[in-house]
Amino acid sequence: MFKSFKLMLLSAALLTAGAAGAQIRFEAPMSMAAHQLWSNQSSEISCVLSYAFPEYGRADFVLLSGPHHQLSMEIFPLLSLGTASQMRAVATPPAWKYSSDEEELGRIKLYAGFNPFFGDTVSWRILGALSKGNQVMLPFTDTKRLQGETVVPILSPMGFTKPFQEFLTCQGKLLSYGYKDVQMVAVHFADGGTSLTSASQQALSEQINYIKLDKSVNKIVIRAFAFEKDNSDDNLHLAKERAAAVRRLFTEAGIDGSMITEDAVADRQIALKDLSAAEREHTARAVIQLSRDPYKVNRSLEITMPDVGVETE
Repeated sequence: MFKSFKLMLLSAALLTAGAAGAQIRFEAPMSMAAHQLWSNQSSEISCVLSYAFPEYGRADFVLLSGPHHQLSMEIFPLLSLGTASQMRAVATPPAWKYSSDEEELGRIKLYAGFNPFFGDTVSWRILGALSKGNQVMLPFTDTKRLQGETVVPILSPMGFTKPFQEFLTCQGKLLSYGYKDVQMVAVHFADGGTSLTSASQQALSEQINYIKLDKSVNKIVIRAFAFEKDNSDDNLHLAKERAAAVRRLFTEAGIDGSMITEDAVADRQIALKDLSAAEREHTARAVIQLSRDPYKVNRSLEITMPDVGVETE
């Protein structure tokens, strides 16, 4: 493995005009093929702008649905890092601009076995530099793989403009809520019946919309409550009707009914006289909880990460 990796690095170095004695650079050649290295994957729950480093790996810029829409950049090398080190993000004019100006955008610590990861601030700085026509160099050392050499993956501005505009368009369409916001939703019923309040209709609509977009959601549990009636059997009947009403809202919206489980709750120990008006109104509700297929969930995209890379010390 080490020998093949060494040969791959040397091959890449020979193919790039910028390879120097103490550096092995992974950069796009001056050809039309370089314009195909940027790509997009867009939906209402995630926007992913990707760059394919020639012979090195891939970088993903990711924005997720939710209240914050924080950006991150993660690098996926073909071969994992061998030793702890440091990676800098440095914006420089590409070779054809004949300028030596450069700007450090941020730096991160690297750990063996873990992918390089930049947080929101530096990730936007990198995209900003690329949008101005600069390249972004990401130099680091790996003494276990290549002692004495600096490895330099380079993000190229060639072919960047159109995919970046598509990425920004996707950002504007991201939902303002994510899975954690809709995983469990409580809805309330008006007038002691089976019709939802207007606020609950909106909350349920958001949950349904998310389910349609996230193919990993595979189970929906509806737990409906009723304590408004004097007779406990009447309460149980009303709770069942509420659960059925919520189910209909899901299926009419196109959600697969086989994913839905209903549960009606009417505690025989609680009577109407024991509840205040506010308590009766609060108990006229249903709780809808979602579950997902763990094999279809990319949990790394849902971890709230610190703003890594801003510190330059």
